[in-house]
Amino acid sequence: MTTESTTAEITERDGVFTGPWRRPRNASADVRGSIHDDATAKDLGFRGGTVAGSIHMEQFPPVLVRAFGQCWFETGSLSTYFRNATTDGEPVRAFVRTPASGADAAQVDVWMEDEHGTQVLEGTASAGVPAEPSRLRAKLQ
Repeated sequence: MTTESTTAEITERDGVFTGPWRRPRNASADVRGSIHDDATAKDLGFRGGTVAGSIHMEQFPPVLVRAFGQCWFETGSLSTYFRNATTDGEPVRAFVRTPASGADAAQVDVWMEDEHGTQVLEGTASAGVPAEPSRLRAKLQ
């Protein structure tokens, strides 16, 4: 799990909401034979056991609520794919492009970076029913 965050820690600049730095933990490090286990991950060419994607995803809701408001919980979606793995405790933060104001339905770019600026994941988030497909759906088509 990651540490608690408040919306006060979320900043907005140049049309992008930026979440706080977090140090996600590899809660599955003891699952032997999985990509989260250091030995198995290293055998597969990773630096160590990887943090589960679901742990990274939990960083987005506070930023998405700041971007879209409470309606994100009612009609929102988050569609991402991972580009680089992280290991236990590596600092990362979530980014959400600011949606156009007054739109009934909006879709924006989202991404996560580590402390070196390496992109961990990318995708889209939406509220309502946007006209365009999510980034992941478009990529799969």
